Amino acid sequence: MWKRILGLSLIVIGSLGLLKAVTERGKHSVQFEEGAHNLALRQVAHNLYLLQSDSTSRIAPVENINDSTYQVRIDKRLNYEELPHLIKKAVDDYNLNSDYIVTIKDCVDDKIVLGFNSVPLGSTEQTCSSREHELDCSFLGVTFLAKPVKLNSNIPLFLGFLLIGSLVFLFNNRKKVLNQTSSSSENQLQSQKESIALGNFNFDPTNQTISMRTESVSLTFRENKLLKYMCENINIVIKRDDIMANVWEEEGIIVGRSLDVFISRLRKILKDDPSIQIKSVHGVGYRLVVNQEMVS
Repeated sequence: MWKRILGLSLIVIGSLGLLKAVTERGKHSVQFEEGAHNLALRQVAHNLYLLQSDSTSRIAPVENINDSTYQVRIDKRLNYEELPHLIKKAVDDYNLNSDYIVTIKDCVDDKIVLGFNSVPLGSTEQTCSSREHELDCSFLGVTFLAKPVKLNSNIPLFLGFLLIGSLVFLFNNRKKVLNQTSSSSENQLQSQKESIALGNFNFDPTNQTISMRTESVSLTFRENKLLKYMCENINIVIKRDDIMANVWEEEGIIVGRSLDVFISRLRKILKDDPSIQIKSVHGVGYRLVVNQEMVS
């Protein structure tokens, strides 16, 4: 018993020291982030010009639209394949620790031609890969969603949770390990049950993979969600509006061309199986067709 009490005391004392260090660091971090959004967006603009072999053109000043939205004018054609990576790198380089929404506007009429956001799953989907959105002049805007938390204002609450968490860890660690093992087995069984036979492919929406024979392809979150919805409606014409509502329903910004981009991606993934086709129905939407007679 005394060993557990000693262990708990060491955890609390060590955590207090760590909390103090993190709190002091957090004060400087908040001050840094107040100007880092501007610098991050300038870095993105700078790298976009470099991709066009332009290292001399002046970068336009970053406009602060509101407390969380920043915008910069780009007088070059954007490299849509690299844009998500450049923004993600700038956010990481300046330690912004923030989710964000990106919009691209036409300089001529100020209309949004494309928008995407950071994916809260740890990956950045390249929704800008369509060549149809190329503009000679555009406004690149980024809205940062998350705000830094001032840890020093939450020390009492943190210590309370720390104490409770430490007690649970010390007295119930064995039970927790058993529960995790049981949960892992259940998840594996659930994953096997939810696998979908799609032509000659095996589609596993739980793990976001699609495989045929020994080849396996990892899907992005949005590709996985779109394919799963189409599998639920095989051989049925699905309206564009229905797809957008079911696949992009939680998005703050929806651009119709994004759907065409993701359909094109799925077609490339499924092209090795002639029994599967994603057919366009002009003016209506799409239909996932599976020819069972061609399934080997």
